[in-house]
Amino acid sequence: MKSISSKKKFLIIPAVLIAVILTAYLLVSKGKDRAIKKSLEIYINAIVNKDFDTIFKYHAHSQRLVAVAMKYPETMDAKIKEIYNEQKALYEEAQLLDNIKEFWSEKFFIVKDMRYRIISIEMVRDIENPTSPIRERIDAMMEVEAEYTNKETAPDYGGRIKKVVYLIRMVHSRNVIRSSAKEMEDKRWLFRSIDIKEGSLERW
Repeated sequence: MKSISSKKKFLIIPAVLIAVILTAYLLVSKGKDRAIKKSLEIYINAIVNKDFDTIFKYHAHSQRLVAVAMKYPETMDAKIKEIYNEQKALYEEAQLLDNIKEFWSEKFFIVKDMRYRIISIEMVRDIENPTSPIRERIDAMMEVEAEYTNKETAPDYGGRIKKVVYLIRMVHSRNVIRSSAKEMEDKRWLFRSIDIKEGSLERW
């Protein structure tokens, strides 16, 4: 009987450990998804409300420039102010191009009369710079379904868009610059790019 009991113990202990690990993983994943969704919601609201202070704070390219400036404390404040003014001017002057992955094109697609829902979030490896000796970066790729309820204010991209699925890429602020020397203190997910999922575009 003792030998049978010992075998059961050896089976139960690994099973419990696996269950604990899986539960912890699911909780972490759910927490990460909530953080990503919240950051996207903040960015969308900032675009709609023309709140450039918040846009700047949640825009990956802008924050990459800020992260570089933070490496030089003696000029940091002046440089960040310069970066802010430059990016705001670029944002206001941006034109919609065929390649919507260009910086600031999202402002043409995120409008007031838009309903959206997040279909999925997938963590994907960033391989844009595979030779970099610095840390590997994992981005969040989101499928976001958008519907425009007002034809007059809907984005004009070869015709007014009625419904579409966007591919939105988010990157964590700690990885916004590939350097282990300085991590950003205010950790959050940042907007990196937007694209249109092939075959999803429906026009009015």
